[in-house]
Amino acid sequence: DRTGKGTTLGARAVASERVFAEFNDQQTAAKTQLALAKGRVAAQARFVKAAKLNRLPRQAAAVMRALSDTPNGGEYVVVGTHALYAYEALADVTILPFAMETQDIDVLWDARKRVQTIVDDASLVGALGALKSMDNTYTTNTEKTFQARNSDGFVVDFLRAELPKEPPLIEANDRINPISLPGLDWLLKQTQAVTLFDYQGFPITFIVPDPRLYAAHKLWLSQRTDRAPGKRDRDRMQSALVAALVLEREPVLLPLDTDDLQQSVELFAAFKQVFSD
Repeated sequence: DRTGKGTTLGARAVASERVFAEFNDQQTAAKTQLALAKGRVAAQARFVKAAKLNRLPRQAAAVMRALSDTPNGGEYVVVGTHALYAYEALADVTILPFAMETQDIDVLWDARKRVQTIVDDASLVGALGALKSMDNTYTTNTEKTFQARNSDGFVVDFLRAELPKEPPLIEANDRINPISLPGLDWLLKQTQAVTLFDYQGFPITFIVPDPRLYAAHKLWLSQRTDRAPGKRDRDRMQSALVAALVLEREPVLLPLDTDDLQQSVELFAAFKQVFSD
């Protein structure tokens, strides 16, 4: 396997020699193809940097690449300010820096995608372990156990939608307990995968909520009296920004099931307010 561990095929014989020779030929061809692919990606990365398409900040790219490499990588949905990088890519625009400034990334755990499988628990890499694999300074915030932060002060907030039955932690050894907040289930009604480029020009895929759901959710947040005034102002600005991208730039989006949306009365009202046409 990729770690060098193998199983014996028995005593040396003509048949096993043939298998070994075929293995060596295939391994050489695979290594050649991998080297060529890496070369093409590196060349494209240089072009991306020259064209200044490498918009995604270093910390956010490192966090999501590490989480994506875990067995549960498809369960992490980027919400909050960093989702704007995906929306600007969909709309083929550049959003001004003041709307993108943040020192944390919000990661919504989509527990619906969890598949119960029989695995060796020791082989699982938890969320905190994944973060530590690329930056060993990441630790859990003991006062807010849904947060992980590194020595630079960059924070990863793990969120989850409210569910009838409480799910387990992301992984038992993580000591990270995603915080449950109202309205987050709205963002999971439809998601979209968007390819972005990190600061070095290399591609990374973000899973983000449909921008129409994001805009409606942000407007709904801006109208909540239990939210800090400064956050409400930012929510209102980001809602208007993403709504304008959808209405004016008309990016290619997946169809929405409006019948399903109407089950969330307050959020659907915000959706109609933003997209009344």
